[in-house]
Amino acid sequence: MSLLTVDSVDISHRGRRLVRDVGFSVDAGTSVGIVGESGSGKSLTVRSLVGLLPAGVSATGSVTFDGWELLGLPERGLRTVRGGRISLLMQDPFSMLNPVQTVFAHVAEGLAAEIRRNRAKVRAEVHGRLEEVGLDPARVARRYPFQLSGGMRQRVALAAALAGDPDLLIADEPTTALDATTQAQVLAMLDSLRRRRGMALVLVTHDLGVAFSVCDRIMVMYAGSLVEQAPADELRRDPRHPYTAGLLGSHLPVDRRVETMRSIPGRVPPADSVGGQCGFASRCAWAVDACRAERPLLTLTTPGHTTACLRVDEIAPDLLGPAEQEGQDTGDANVAAPGVLLTVRDLRKSYRDLSAAKQRTDAVKGVSFDVGVHESVGLVGESGSGKTTIARTLLGLARPDSGTIGLGGLDLTDYRRLSREQSRGVAHLVQVVFQDPYSSLNPARTIGATLREAITARDRAADHRAETAELLAQVGLTEQHARRRPAQLSGGERQRIAIARAVALRPRLLICDEPVAALDVSVRAEILTLLRELQRRYRMSMLFITHELSVVRQMTDRVLVLYRGEIVEQGRTALVLDNPGHEYTARLVGSVLGLDQEGVTR
Repeated sequence: MSLLTVDSVDISHRGRRLVRDVGFSVDAGTSVGIVGESGSGKSLTVRSLVGLLPAGVSATGSVTFDGWELLGLPERGLRTVRGGRISLLMQDPFSMLNPVQTVFAHVAEGLAAEIRRNRAKVRAEVHGRLEEVGLDPARVARRYPFQLSGGMRQRVALAAALAGDPDLLIADEPTTALDATTQAQVLAMLDSLRRRRGMALVLVTHDLGVAFSVCDRIMVMYAGSLVEQAPADELRRDPRHPYTAGLLGSHLPVDRRVETMRSIPGRVPPADSVGGQCGFASRCAWAVDACRAERPLLTLTTPGHTTACLRVDEIAPDLLGPAEQEGQDTGDANVAAPGVLLTVRDLRKSYRDLSAAKQRTDAVKGVSFDVGVHESVGLVGESGSGKTTIARTLLGLARPDSGTIGLGGLDLTDYRRLSREQSRGVAHLVQVVFQDPYSSLNPARTIGATLREAITARDRAADHRAETAELLAQVGLTEQHARRRPAQLSGGERQRIAIARAVALRPRLLICDEPVAALDVSVRAEILTLLRELQRRYRMSMLFITHELSVVRQMTDRVLVLYRGEIVEQGRTALVLDNPGHEYTARLVGSVLGLDQEGVTR
């Protein structure tokens, strides 16, 4: 018998339909994944299940949980279900957790009322829940969220979500912001806890690799509708919808470098704009007039496998290919020219430990490395390994405690010692592309104004209009984008603008700090391909900071592996990833959620 049944759910905002006719069921003790790009309607769908839609957004249809109808249930009734029988784990644990509450308090408030009345029972229960998610109560119970790493915060959020012993856990992108090893640990923990407790799990993610690692069944959403449902293993082996095949084909392999990184062209359209046709028609290579004339319904193709594609029988054999990308095993697309551009020697940086006064934490411990002319070097490691601290010292955003930094003949160890002329010259030596392009762009300025500012900084006499148009064209955008502001662009478009602004100054070194971590898998390939092309065109060197080994494989000639502030391994990217010589590197490689021929290891 189904624990949760969703039937014909529509979600609307001011007359606009955002989600259309969604239906599925979840049995007790099973795990279901909801997968799709940003804008597909995943999060709205799961929020509608527990009455947490934004103001002005409403849902119709039916949602029954263990025989209770939840849609239309008053808030008081929903509170008896939320947190107790149904619990939520969201993407950003920092925003979920109260910054003025200790870890102990977060977990304690989710316990059953009869337990909370007994202080000794509360302490025992909280400590047990923290141990269940792999945390030491003696170390973390009295700490506050800001004193924990991202992975530890997510574990605390998980312990708090499970404190009420729910029958159903809804996890909305719970590992998106985590590094590879922490992501793998949290997912393994989720799966283990689900099995041990007999709890049902609904996992929302844009990453099929994540879904395959823990889900029994997967539902693919696109433009507010379900387009495919199937058992996880069958969906990986035999996708029946072009969109699902496109998502599979967009995943980057970690075992080889590919010449062409595939992506799904275009963007997800609003659900209300494609109500009378196949929502994927504008991006589908197999679309015909019939696809644009009617909306396909979910149809059973094999037992337990449904898809919403009018041409499924005709194109099914052709959909099996896109999951494999053509590649080469060398991992070396560029050969660095003679000469060294960046030299870092014995770099050290520590910070005051906020959790213990008068103590300092060593973020970087005597790191030394070079980046050659026209070379691309990867800097990989978990959160807290020192990657971003190194980048901040290179950019003058943090001053090292000791060591030296040389770039293009300038000593950048301490930016305060640079002359005015040298300071102006640094912008032509090094630029950066950050993870979050929205926070790095001025929301009040048009894209055109942002690019003109960068062009002027390089050459006051330049033809701003012509160069702006050229820059936009180089990053795959049009002149119309120059009149827009960052809020009017998609995440991928904003990242393209951030890249355009950086290369407008023609830097010799481009630092990319997790530039695709926040993007949909289908957009990542576009951005990485763009960075490859721009590096070749402008003959830039690149320092590519990431926790994703598949990205490192596609983008770098050499890789440096950081662990707790030290370089523990370095060498040609292919050699290091194929034959890791350090235990930590091997652990990183082993944490990758792959889409190999036999499916993801469970």
